[in-house]
Amino acid sequence: MLYGLVGGAMIPNHSSKLSVSVQTSTSIHHPFPNSLMTPANPNTGFPQNKDVFTGMLEQYAHGVISGVHRASDQLTSLYAGDLVVNCGAYHIHESAQAFFAHISNIVVRIMNLDEDLPSEEELAGMIEIIDAP
Repeated sequence: MLYGLVGGAMIPNHSSKLSVSVQTSTSIHHPFPNSLMTPANPNTGFPQNKDVFTGMLEQYAHGVISGVHRASDQLTSLYAGDLVVNCGAYHIHESAQAFFAHISNIVVRIMNLDEDLPSEEELAGMIEIIDAP
């Protein structure tokens, strides 16, 4: 199972282009206790995390940029503005640059939908990309 979390903000501007910045972290990363990958301690029932950390490693930032580029190739147009990725989380064994590319690709495609919410079919079509080789 792969794991990755990407967060940030889309800031509209008056340009006609999408600008992407990914903030990486080089300091000590803190455990992310509420991760979907965090099993509960059988004795306490509380999450016990030793493998998921907050932050965006540089190798995963390259994956985010790659996913945005791939989305721009797949879409006929992109909303203009500044896409700032300023938070993330990763698993020390179950994260990969390619997975962060898939996540960011899906995020950009959802952001560029004409409707407020994608249909279940649209979401399923986007998520199927993750299983592609």
